[in-house]
Amino acid sequence: MDRPHAPRRAGLGPGITSVAAAAWTAWGCGVPAASPAPDEMLRVVDSYPAPGGTLEAGRTVDLCFDGLLDPRTVDRADFVLASGRVVFDAAVVVELRPWYGPGGGPPAQAPWCPGTVVSVRPTNGVGAGVRARLRMRPDAVGWNGEPIDPMGPGFFETDEGAHLFTLEFETAPADGGTLEPWAPPEAPPNLADLFEAGRVFEPNGVCSCHTRQAPDTDPTAVARLDLSAPQAAFDDLLSPPGALSEAFPLVAPGDPSGSFLLHKVLRTEGGLPLRGVRGVPMPPAAPLPYRHFVDLARWIEGGARP
Repeated sequence: MDRPHAPRRAGLGPGITSVAAAAWTAWGCGVPAASPAPDEMLRVVDSYPAPGGTLEAGRTVDLCFDGLLDPRTVDRADFVLASGRVVFDAAVVVELRPWYGPGGGPPAQAPWCPGTVVSVRPTNGVGAGVRARLRMRPDAVGWNGEPIDPMGPGFFETDEGAHLFTLEFETAPADGGTLEPWAPPEAPPNLADLFEAGRVFEPNGVCSCHTRQAPDTDPTAVARLDLSAPQAAFDDLLSPPGALSEAFPLVAPGDPSGSFLLHKVLRTEGGLPLRGVRGVPMPPAAPLPYRHFVDLARWIEGGARP
């Protein structure tokens, strides 16, 4: 079994340094591949609402980046949602690749953002019919250690010399003076749902090398991660055989972006694994269809239930 490479930049890039990440190489059905070189800077390239637009009831405030962020470096304190001097309580969720549409709506056939979405979700609603703003301190870094460009569109310099990103918008009018908070557009799937025909873990589907029934089954892959049936898959995904990466668990219930399973099914535009992820991306033959990525992410976000 190959050992993982040491991270090139300590502390920020998610280099997988434990023996367990190397074990994942055997969980796949291919051979190790090289990691891409880092880009220079990340930028906010889209948002919901658009600058000067309107936040509708039941929607989230989203910032779209042109590359992947390291989810461990995104601090809730760096994002402030406010109207005048009133600050709204909100959860900050990192969608490593978006699994919802803009504003937390249903996903389309393809992701609306080319990189990571930081979704700011008001927990008690926000004032209706007011001018509001989201401010971001650019302290997070990219998956490869890239800084956020503090001179990009939407940034301004404070009197103290700090650079802040600001998205200004209006909120829609509503009875009672408060917008209804966001809720998922539909209930998350259970793991058993993902074994139905046409879904990510269906027998003889895109993950067939991890099933005992498939003609192309890989005994080593099945031994590392058995996706032959829902119960076997649940046991291996939530209590995997062997140690896991020190950086990320295989599945972190409630936290898709912090789950190594999602990192393994993503790849660069050149088809390479994400930096620090050993082995080829899964599935090895072609990128995982977006609808399957959404299913996995929403299963994990919903608590990774059996």
